[in-house]
Amino acid sequence: MVNEFIGLLPKPPEPYRYDFPGDDPQDPHLLLAHWVPEGARVLDIGAGTGTLAKRLRDARGAMIVCVEPDSDRALLARDRGLEVHMMDLDTFAATNPEPFDVAILADVIEHLSYPGPVLATARHLLKPSGHLLVSVPNVAHWTLRTALVRGRFDYEPTGLMDATHLRWFTLDSLRRMLEDCGFEVEENVGSLGAWHPAYARFPWNLIPLRYRTSVIRRLVRRLPTVFGVQNVVRASVASGR
Repeated sequence: MVNEFIGLLPKPPEPYRYDFPGDDPQDPHLLLAHWVPEGARVLDIGAGTGTLAKRLRDARGAMIVCVEPDSDRALLARDRGLEVHMMDLDTFAATNPEPFDVAILADVIEHLSYPGPVLATARHLLKPSGHLLVSVPNVAHWTLRTALVRGRFDYEPTGLMDATHLRWFTLDSLRRMLEDCGFEVEENVGSLGAWHPAYARFPWNLIPLRYRTSVIRRLVRRLPTVFGVQNVVRASVASGR
C-alpha cells in the first residue's frame, strides 16, 4: 500500500484516532453540546464514528441524523445505534430532508478543500431559526506561533498539525467565512487542550500537575484566541439570506 502521506508522515494516520469522548467542560464536544437545546433535531455533518452524536442523543435527548462519507467510520457510528447516511452532504440534501434545528460541523471544515459550498448547503438544511455549531483548530494557538518563530511547520498524526488538515483558521477568518456563507456569529469560546504535549514541557512542568489544568483553563477563558486549541462557534442563519 502506498503511503499517500509520504513526505508528511512516516505512515498514514490512524483512522479512529479521534474516537474518544472528552469529559472536561471545556472540551469541544461538551462546549458544542451546551448549545444544543433539549430534544432538538440535529444534523451532524461529518459525524465520524459518532462520539459526539451519541453524547447529544444520550445527554440532550436530541434527534440525531448523521452524514458521514467514510464507510468504516459510518459503520462504527451505526453500531452505536445512530441514524447514519453514508454519503456526502450534497447527496443527502437532495433527499429533501425535514429542516433541522441545529447543524454541526465538528472539526470538519479544516479537512475540506472548499468549505464554502458545504457551509452554504448546511444553511439551506436549517430552519430559519436554526443554528450552526462549528469547531476548528486554532492556527493562532501559542504553540503554532512559537513554532513559526523558530521556522517550524511540521505535520503530525493528530492535533493542531494533523496532516489531513487542508485549511487553517483564526477566529477572525472563521467568522468571515461563516458570514460570507449566510450566518451571523453569536458566540465563540476556546477549547481547553490541556492534553497538548507542550504542557508537559518547560516552563509548564514547573507548575504542579494538580494546578496546571486550572492555570490553562483560566488562560483559555481570558485569551481564547491565543490559548484555545480550537475555536468553537455558534452562528445563526442570517436574516434575508
